[in-house]
Amino acid sequence: MPTLAKEQKVSEIKEKFKQSKTVIVTHYRGLTANEMVELRKNLKSSDIDFDVYKNTLSQIAFSDINDENFKKILTGPTAIAFGKEDAIAPSKVLSLFAKDHPNLVICGGLTELKFIDKAAIAQLATLPTRKELLAMLVGALGGPIRKLAIVLKEIAKKQESAAGSAAENASSEEKTS
Repeated sequence: MPTLAKEQKVSEIKEKFKQSKTVIVTHYRGLTANEMVELRKNLKSSDIDFDVYKNTLSQIAFSDINDENFKKILTGPTAIAFGKEDAIAPSKVLSLFAKDHPNLVICGGLTELKFIDKAAIAQLATLPTRKELLAMLVGALGGPIRKLAIVLKEIAKKQESAAGSAAENASSEEKTS
């Protein structure tokens, strides 16, 4: 019989899922408490929620997902990362952490309601995050503007020096006449 606490957990999972662009399921067996704290801190800095839920509650919350591959990965000690703002950030942070901590196993996940496996998550991790893309865009837009400003400044300097030379020539002509 479902208790109020279990119903609230299912509602919490559903709400986080609705707000997320990417959901990644991991197995964390073998990670120490300190490693879990470090992982949560890394994920939190990228605005990613990372929680451990009972698999039965997760399966109920994700019952609307009709993908057997996704349902298969909800076994064992699972923790779920919910990426709200950036679809790439969860895969990037988890993959980077998993390189140094082999006990963290990335099982798969969902992005835009489509199942993604370990290989797809590894590929996503190589892409730049939203913040990195925005920084590249600002840099790309700033370069031509900076060059235009330099050219305009040089033109102004040449005009000033030409005007100064013309004034000197005029004053020297006045002295000779």
